[in-house]
Amino acid sequence: MEKVAKRSYFIRQLVFWLIMIKLFLFLSVCPRKIPSRKILNHNNTTNSSPSAVRLETSHRHSVVVDNGLVRVTIGNPSGHLVGIKYKGVDNVLEWRNKPGSRGYWDVVWDKDKYDKMETEHFIVITQTDDLVELSFNKRWNPDNGKSVPLNIDKRYIVRRGVPGVYMYAILERQENFPPTHMYQIRLAFKLAQEK
Repeated sequence: MEKVAKRSYFIRQLVFWLIMIKLFLFLSVCPRKIPSRKILNHNNTTNSSPSAVRLETSHRHSVVVDNGLVRVTIGNPSGHLVGIKYKGVDNVLEWRNKPGSRGYWDVVWDKDKYDKMETEHFIVITQTDDLVELSFNKRWNPDNGKSVPLNIDKRYIVRRGVPGVYMYAILERQENFPPTHMYQIRLAFKLAQEK
């Protein structure tokens, strides 16, 4: 029975990785053909002289990145999205929610455990007129049993002339971390209901 379970697990993992490879190949071959992705091309800007990307770190509990098209406010040090100002809308995220419940990463792990992946440190990775990349991170602490056993590094990028924000996470599980099952990792946005 144990061999059957191991084989079933192996087959599921193999199918998962084959799908991921196929998706990666698809996205890497045709991104320029997808109209919504054309905005990612550096030379494809609608404004002839877009504003420089500005970083504001003087706020007590938040960091603000503004490129003239979009203004992104991120909780510091939590790494949660607090606000996104875009096209005259002061905040496309639901302002009535608590700041940590507007835009956030979360993970469901080990059956019924839930972690909002709140971070502890803020670092500026890159800051130029063309690009600002920020890191909100934390190292796993074994004394916190409610925290998923991962080192977490959430990244946010705002580019000159691009009306949006790029987001990705680096999740690291070291060999000495306890085994765990992660059922869902997501980035959630709770949009303003009035718009």
